[in-house]
Amino acid sequence: MLIINSILGNMYKDSQLAKKIE
Repeated sequence: MLIINSILGNMYKDSQLAKKIE
C-alpha cells in the first residue's frame, strides 16, 4: 500500500507541477 500511495503521490505532485509550468 505504501508503494502505491507513493506512486500516486508522485503522480499528483507531477500534475501539480505541470499545471504551474503551463
